[in-house]
Amino acid sequence: MKYIMVTKFDNHWINLQNTKYKTGMLKNGMNEEKLRDNTDTIFIKRDKNNRIVSTLEGKVSDICIIQNNMGEKSISFSVKLDNKIDCPDRYLDYGPGWYLENVENYHNVSNEPEKIFDPAFFDVLIRPNDWKEFEKYIYYLIRCLGIHIVHKFAPQDQRGKADGFFRFKNVAVLYDCTLDTDFRNRKEEQIKNFCNRLREGIITFGQELQDIHNCYKSVWIITNSQNHSLIQRRDEITIVEVPVKKIIDLYRNRLNRNLDEGAFEGELRKLSMFQ
Repeated sequence: MKYIMVTKFDNHWINLQNTKYKTGMLKNGMNEEKLRDNTDTIFIKRDKNNRIVSTLEGKVSDICIIQNNMGEKSISFSVKLDNKIDCPDRYLDYGPGWYLENVENYHNVSNEPEKIFDPAFFDVLIRPNDWKEFEKYIYYLIRCLGIHIVHKFAPQDQRGKADGFFRFKNVAVLYDCTLDTDFRNRKEEQIKNFCNRLREGIITFGQELQDIHNCYKSVWIITNSQNHSLIQRRDEITIVEVPVKKIIDLYRNRLNRNLDEGAFEGELRKLSMFQ
């Protein structure tokens, strides 16, 4: 079971501890009997023009039904936020309200391919125990996106180099995988080397050459964190922390939507923080 809570109220949801909804905001099969503390919740904030401002994951707790002298009921609750996310497509049209989603039933009846079509190794990527497995399965994840040629650097050639390289149309990416939470300090010299290699405009694999002079160039540091952020720019090159969940989301997005090559290139550019 999961709640989806949508509001246009000011000052929601960030920096909010407590708030309340009128019982009339219970929708989509939600009712007082289904109120449960510590339920996983997606919090969506819309502005007055109905545009989505932010989407966050978290939980609701300390749920209490209040009744005033007129017999009108409202529900007070506290909010605990975990992290920001992109709003899932299935909630894009949700108006203000408190909705119920039965996750188990949703995956059984929905036409939206999400976790039901995930390869088994996705669980290893989301909860990795071994950096070698993490690196190995990142390669297959990138292939699952529909990028059919992904070059892995041989282990004996990997000192100071990235784990792999791919190019799709005008986006060229050197990627490196890590479970190290302090990678920004530990990989500083490596990142310089990655950028220098991209700056040369030619990527070599044995006898094969890839000319990337006219490409958007990026270094992806792929982690299992929630943090999708621009680390720095070096001339025209962006260095970005890309959470593995973001790449998995793109895989699911390709199943769910008809993305032509231009649209898919645009999604890769978003991950690379080019736009």
